[in-house]
Amino acid sequence: MDSGGDVSSTARGAHTTAVGALYASSDGTHYTDWQLERRLDRGTWRHCLSQQRPERHLFEDAAGRLVLVERIALDGAPPWLEIRVDDERAWAVDTRPRRPRE
Repeated sequence: MDSGGDVSSTARGAHTTAVGALYASSDGTHYTDWQLERRLDRGTWRHCLSQQRPERHLFEDAAGRLVLVERIALDGAPPWLEIRVDDERAWAVDTRPRRPRE
């Protein structure tokens, strides 16, 4: 994944970490480049195909399902999405309330 155009983000004013890219996926989840790399490194996902403009990647998950991710601008993220950072990583968090299971 291209990390060009990194943006720095600060959590609670304590640390600054580069947020290389943010991706929206076909499964409704948002991921940072760190989260995608982690899934690849752990073997949770396998990279299948890439497109450069617009930047898109197709992955296969461990269950054999395909997940398409497309890079989006940080300022284009939905209002309920929070980017959390620490010393070495940044990850996307869905802050919407969860509905209880029936």
